Amino acid sequence: MPIDRSWFLHLNSTAKAAPWLHAAFRAYAQYGVVLFAALLQCSWWTARGRRDLEAVSAALWAPVGTLLAVGLNQPLGNWVHAPRPYITLQHVEVLVSRSSDFSFPSDHAVMAGGVTVGVWLVNRRLGLLAAAAAALMAFTRVYVGAHTPVTSSADSSSEESLP
Repeated sequence: MPIDRSWFLHLNSTAKAAPWLHAAFRAYAQYGVVLFAALLQCSWWTARGRRDLEAVSAALWAPVGTLLAVGLNQPLGNWVHAPRPYITLQHVEVLVSRSSDFSFPSDHAVMAGGVTVGVWLVNRRLGLLAAAAAALMAFTRVYVGAHTPVTSSADSSSEESLP
C-alpha cells in the first residue's frame, strides 16, 4: 500500500474513533481561511506600526503571492490529477461536502503556506503562528476526508477499503 494511502487510512480511522473532534476540525477545515486573512491583516498592522517600509512592502505583497500560489496550484492539480480519497477508497469518513475536483495538492494547504511565507517575511513570531496554523490546516483537510497527505502514481489505480 502506498505510504500516502496508509497515512490517510490511519488518520481517517482516527477520525472515526474521535467524533468529539469532528465539529472543531470540520469548522477549521472549511472556515480556517478567515484566520489566514486575519494573519495577513495583522502582519500589515505590525509592519505599519513599526514604520518599516520593507516590512510594509512584504505585507502588501503577501496576499498577491498567496493568490499567485493558489492560481499556479490549479493547473498543477489538474496535471497531478489525484482523485479525492472518497472516490478511490470505500467506507471513508467524510466530514465535509464532497467535491469533484482534484485531491492533491490542496488549495487550502497551498493558501496557508503562501500566507505563512508572507507573514514570516514581516514578523517571525507571527510567522511561527501562521506555520502552526498552516500545519493544522493541512492536517484537518486530511482528517475530514477531503485530501490525502501526499500522492503517488499508484494512488489512482485500485480501490481498497478500511481495515
